[in-house]
Amino acid sequence: TVNILGIIYADQRRLEEAEMYQRALQGYGKALGPDHTLTLGTANNLGLLYADQGKLEDAEKMYDRALQGKEKALGPDHISTLDAVNKLGHSLP
Repeated sequence: TVNILGIIYADQRRLEEAEMYQRALQGYGKALGPDHTLTLGTANNLGLLYADQGKLEDAEKMYDRALQGKEKALGPDHISTLDAVNKLGHSLP
């Protein structure tokens, strides 16, 4: 899938090509909805990519999107939600 290609490109440090996460995020959002766990996981992956690229404001937006959705879908104490809290906290100056 497009998301897996994004993961591969990010792992290979092919950061420009890894922006396929954006395409995957749009596709998952349209097909599954904005609060589906695959959509939220892709938002998180895009945040990681933006952080690696030094685009910290964009990373923060993606982490926040993932956090808000995970709190809604999974609850505030779910491990995935807590991971999103951690990533968002690390992205703040």
